[in-house]
Order: sequence, then C-alpha cells, then structure tokens
Amino acid sequence: MIAGYAWVIYDWLITLDQEIFFVWARPSGWKSKALFGFIRYYGIALLTFDMIALSGTWGPSFCHNYFYVLGSGGFLLLFAVEAALQLRVYALYNCNRRLLIFNAIWFIAEATTMVTLFLIDTAQYKPTKTPAGLTGCWSTAIGQNYTQGIWWICLAFEGWLSFLVTRKAYQSFRDFGLKSTIFLVLIRDSLVWFFLLGGCLLWMGLGWLLAPPGLILLGVPLTHASATIGGSRLLLNLRSASCSHELDTLVSFDVASSGSPISPGWRPRGGGTC
Repeated sequence: MIAGYAWVIYDWLITLDQEIFFVWARPSGWKSKALFGFIRYYGIALLTFDMIALSGTWGPSFCHNYFYVLGSGGFLLLFAVEAALQLRVYALYNCNRRLLIFNAIWFIAEATTMVTLFLIDTAQYKPTKTPAGLTGCWSTAIGQNYTQGIWWICLAFEGWLSFLVTRKAYQSFRDFGLKSTIFLVLIRDSLVWFFLLGGCLLWMGLGWLLAPPGLILLGVPLTHASATIGGSRLLLNLRSASCSHELDTLVSFDVASSGSPISPGWRPRGGGTC
C-alpha cells in the first residue's frame, strides 16, 4: 500500500509542472481536461482512502463498505482509462464506427461481467473488527472463486486495445514514413501502458489463484497506482505532443465528438502553438 501511494505521489510531483502547462493552462479541450483530472485525482483520492483505511482500526460496518469501495473504485478508474484508449483507437482508425461499436460492446460486456463477479464474491465477505495490535480491515472469508476471473477479463481487453493502437501506428509508419514522432509516442505509450497495468493484472490473477487468502489483496493498491499513473501519462504525453506542433488533441473526447479522423500528415490549425 505504501509503495503504491508513494509511487503515485512521486509521479504527480515530478509531472506537476507539465500538467499545469500542457493541460490546465491551455484554453481548449475541456473534455479531455476533465478525463485527465478524473483519472489522476480520483486515483489519488482512492489510494488516499485505502491508505487511511489500512492505517486505522475499524468495525465490521466500515470494513464491509471498504471492500465495496476498494473494488468499485478500482473499476471506475480502469474504465476511465479504457475509455481514453477506445477514443484513441476510434480516431486512429478514421472514426471507424464498426470498430467503435465492436469495442463498445466488448467494453460493456467486460464491465458487466467484472461487476457481476465482484458482487457475487463480495457477498461472501464476512468483515470482522480489526484484531488487537493490527490495523486495516479484516474478513473471516474472502471469496476468490469468481473474483480471479476479473483480472483475466480486464487483461484481455487491455491487450486488444493496445494491439489495435500499435498495429495502426506501425501501418502508418510503414505507409507514410516517420513524418511525425506522434507514432513513436503511440507505440511507446501503448506498450508501456500494457506492460505496466498488464503486469499488475497478471500478478493479481496469479495471486488470487495461488496466494494464501491473507495475501490476495496486496496487489490491489499497485494496480490502482498503475492505472492512475499510466492513464494520466497517456493523456499528458499527447497534450505535450500537440505543443510540439505534432498533434492538437489525439483521442480525447474533443476529437472523437468532432468526428475528425487523424492522418499522419495532419497538422492543427494555426500551426499548433500552445
């Protein structure tokens, strides 16, 4: 828990100047700003709540709510980042509605299945009062028969989205050449994001399957931290690229809602100055 929280706070501090300049100081793109703000600051708030919960002593009622917040809060964070990735894919594939619908259906099925499995397993939890000399929330029963499936479902969808972005970036580079470093940004961010969060999801899946009951929740804070850092970096790097005369706003709500496809030779109006 401490490692995940420290990781997020450290990343926030070292990128705060970039965040102010590339996100908040720019007059346009309020929807992408809202998405960035939610991913970064909701993630920090979720980890802060987790830190507080694991540092104190609580009764069964609080711990019952804690387990629900831990799961549902993590889902919201993951779904927000996946929304950003889907919008990036939509713009990269020339606003292909068939692909958008396919991804949206998969996303809805993923979200529905994950929430259902979580609720089934959480109903088995039996929170107890924090034992003397210890902190955090404890339970005499942690359901793990269904919850382990959550991590594999999420990992499959994340892998699919990362594959689509990397494939399109490679095709554009092959057909048009390296006219813009945005394709390097796309490949880098997609691969880094997948291995960052994918590694945590794989760890959680194996841990939930093989680890003793008392250790299966250890990876959750790192998963939340990975989603917070990876998601905010995805958007921050692309905002930074627009200020380098590369791309005005790639796969934000603004681009997707305008219905404007993205091509390798595209340049923002007015020269793309910040």
